[in-house]
Amino acid sequence: MNQFQITEKIGRDKFSQFANQMGFTNVIFTKGNYDPTDVYFEWNGKRYTAEIKSRNVTHNRYKSIMMEYNKAKKLSELVKTQKLDGAFYVNFFEDNKVLMFDIMQFSTDNVEITTILAPATTASASSKIEKTCLLLFRNENYCTIKNL
Repeated sequence: MNQFQITEKIGRDKFSQFANQMGFTNVIFTKGNYDPTDVYFEWNGKRYTAEIKSRNVTHNRYKSIMMEYNKAKKLSELVKTQKLDGAFYVNFFEDNKVLMFDIMQFSTDNVEITTILAPATTASASSKIEKTCLLLFRNENYCTIKNL
């Protein structure tokens, strides 16, 4: 397994635990390394998709959580094209906190948009490119905080 696959497995293992805790059903993880989403699942009779991140910091280490703009856009498009009920950005932290962001609730009123120099991929810190990112905030109505 390469570093990317190891990182993905850690996030998926945590999501499986979280799914059991939250009552998610029919959890299906995507298979490709660069799929537009990580998982599909059902919750309270509705169908969702999610991007999963496992972070090596505490949940309140930074003022905001970054999400690539293109990832949010792709997830929103999946909701429309696959007739899903919603999409989430699920972040797991080293203090066993889970931040679950409801992507369908994002707007220019409640997220900030910025451009940063970031690793080209999650598992590669060697090559960097400019990326447009959303800055997401824990205290907004689109964020749910849970313990794992």
